[in-house]
Amino acid sequence: MKKVIYECVGNSILFLLMGLMLIHPFSEYSISTDGLSAVTGVFPLVFIVYVIVFAGIRFFVFRDGKKSQYKNSELSFADEREKIIVAESTKTAYQVLVFALMVSMAILAGIRFFSLTLLANTNISIYAIGIALITINLILAMVSYCVKWCREYKR
Repeated sequence: MKKVIYECVGNSILFLLMGLMLIHPFSEYSISTDGLSAVTGVFPLVFIVYVIVFAGIRFFVFRDGKKSQYKNSELSFADEREKIIVAESTKTAYQVLVFALMVSMAILAGIRFFSLTLLANTNISIYAIGIALITINLILAMVSYCVKWCREYKR
């Protein structure tokens, strides 16, 4: 159970850092006739360091001594119960993700409609809003997977 919680929390933080990195890649930049001049922001550096630390901990701490018969699986699938837990958790995460994507599309459509009518003079970055919504959707799916996995495991 520790491994699943670690991976879910770690992946959620990874998604958050990736979203921040994609929204704010540069701390300052300028475009001139000579080309693009940019200074990398803090989020790409934090993202790279986090990926190295996260992968290192995952590899060295949660390494199994025995090899799984299913190398593509997230868990070892040692018994039928774990297969059912993973299936139910995946189903819940899928349902949350589909619902969140529909809500995100409605939000983007609403922003597009209101930016053309009521908010005509405002500067709305649809790219940043889209990245934020995708990041939130991924985090919601990962958290729902973890919660469902832990609830099913405790039964």
